[in-house]
Amino acid sequence: MQLGTRIRQLREVKGFSQQVVADYLEMAQSNYHMIESDKTQPKLDILEKLASFYKISIADLISPDKNTVHIQNNNHNHNGVVIGDAELFQLCIKSKEDIIKAKDEMIVHLERELENERKKKSKGE
Repeated sequence: MQLGTRIRQLREVKGFSQQVVADYLEMAQSNYHMIESDKTQPKLDILEKLASFYKISIADLISPDKNTVHIQNNNHNHNGVVIGDAELFQLCIKSKEDIIKAKDEMIVHLERELENERKKKSKGE
């Protein structure tokens, strides 16, 4: 994925217009459009400002890794874009599913034990 495309996707995920980002970068919207369309490469100072704007590291901004996950967090405590490794993200989901399965199995086990105890108690044991 080209850097400009990546920058455009970040902007779209956040829901900002090109003009809003261009204003933050203190540049004309037409110049910002040239970055997003990969017609020009942003200088380091622009990359730093973009990383700050999106609250990510420059490394995450320029990473050519195609196996990334973009998550928009809309809670009021942290509004931002999280970029992470897709494989790690899938591993986290799998772990969560395994934990839920183990919890459900434990509930079934405990319900059986409780039922057995109730039966013992009702028989007067």
